[in-house]
Amino acid sequence: FTHQADMLQSIQRNLKPNGTVFVWEEIAAKPNRKHKGCRKPMLTDESLRQLLAENGFQFADRITIEHSENERSYVYLFRLK
Repeated sequence: FTHQADMLQSIQRNLKPNGTVFVWEEIAAKPNRKHKGCRKPMLTDESLRQLLAENGFQFADRITIEHSENERSYVYLFRLK
């Protein structure tokens, strides 16, 4: 999500009516954490939902993906508002 708003607006324009966006992301439990690999700021659950809502999407569901005992990521489903 380098250019978040631009990317989401492009997705919104190209998505079919009632389309679904899937976002698979490691989510920070606390603000100001960085990804291990790229060192870019991680999104929190709240900040991801807010970002998508501000760009015309409605939260639909979240699925947890367990990688190991201490690592997990989530697949979020959002639909056009």
